[in-house]
Amino acid sequence: VERKQVYLDILGNSGERLVTAVEILSRSNKRSGDAGRKAYRDKQKEFRLGGVNLVEIDLLRAGAHATAIPRRRLERKAGAFDYHVCVTVAGTRDRLHAAAFRVADRLPAFGIPLDPGVAPVVVDLQPMLDRAYDTGRYAQSLDYRGDP
Repeated sequence: VERKQVYLDILGNSGERLVTAVEILSRSNKRSGDAGRKAYRDKQKEFRLGGVNLVEIDLLRAGAHATAIPRRRLERKAGAFDYHVCVTVAGTRDRLHAAAFRVADRLPAFGIPLDPGVAPVVVDLQPMLDRAYDTGRYAQSLDYRGDP
């Protein structure tokens, strides 16, 4: 079954050049041996070779590590974590930045890189998640009182 993967592309002023891609990882991106994982890895490589900034948001606890920052490096930097955001800034020496967090933590704010010389746009995920929770049916459909 073919499934559409959702993403966000940020284009330059001309509207023709891809500046930054924002990816929210899916199960197929993290499933070892899955064609979706291979396609995702190929896309990461294309972005890197093409000089495109990449923001990867991993809100899935299961599956193989798939973002550009190696898992061991992230663990050394952040310790134990459940989720993380990885930002790859094209054309910079220290090109990988990451924010890792636990399930009980507030989601981090992070910068989305744009063109060189243009300040990143800071995005705060927590208000977006709060709104999705508040306007969705999660409060009615989930019972947090019992054991997980």
